[in-house]
Amino acid sequence: MNLIQKTCQAVDKAGLEASRELSHGYDLMKDVIKQELMGYVWKNVPELTTWDDRLNDDLSKPDQSPNLNFVEIKDAVIGRLMNIEKPTLDIQACKKQVYDLMGTRPRCTEVCPICRLPCNRSMGHYKREGHIVMGTRHTCDHQPNGLVGTHWDGSKKLCGFSCAESVSRGHTMKIDEKIIPYTDFAKQYPDWMLPSEASVSSRVRKYLFQVHNKALAQHYQLEESDKDNFYPWMTETIEDMVYETKEKIEKMETIKKGD
Repeated sequence: MNLIQKTCQAVDKAGLEASRELSHGYDLMKDVIKQELMGYVWKNVPELTTWDDRLNDDLSKPDQSPNLNFVEIKDAVIGRLMNIEKPTLDIQACKKQVYDLMGTRPRCTEVCPICRLPCNRSMGHYKREGHIVMGTRHTCDHQPNGLVGTHWDGSKKLCGFSCAESVSRGHTMKIDEKIIPYTDFAKQYPDWMLPSEASVSSRVRKYLFQVHNKALAQHYQLEESDKDNFYPWMTETIEDMVYETKEKIEKMETIKKGD
């Protein structure tokens, strides 16, 4: 028995009992409905265990018309309840929405401590509690460090290499006046994987760094990167970059559908 059926049953009983009373029919009808419904609500809808005071106020009016026909009242109420339109659920559509939501998780908000590019994994993929590590460490495609104002030690020239390229080229980084090899990246930042050029290269970021090198130097009050930091193969136009980005998005959607 659902809530509507139980309410109809309670109203039917309350209306019949109230119709036998010569006075105080409202009070009796209210009390019977309350008694009939509260046990059901307590058991089946525990969050609704308090009788609404506003309903009490509405139903506590004095009986000024002793000749009221409570049978007609209860029939009218039951009629209204039975005509309530119940929503129809498309179970398959609901399942699809749930699966889509499960497959669409917010992106991790951690950023690379050097190039500041966001981790490309899902939020909650990694957790550390003391020495206990759960999940896969952070990773990203990495971008030219100069995009965030990183420059060469002893020079004001912007660095045009990414973290992954610096690892493969044997570069070093200066942290708190300490010189640390890029190959020790994961030791210095244990929550992050060692940058690897095997990952998908952020060609769009390289394009932006190369095209806007002068503007970046002005923004950070530094000097433009040396030309040997540039990429000789970088001959793409912005249209090429947009096309490549669209291809990546389509590939990700295809992988997601396959899952």
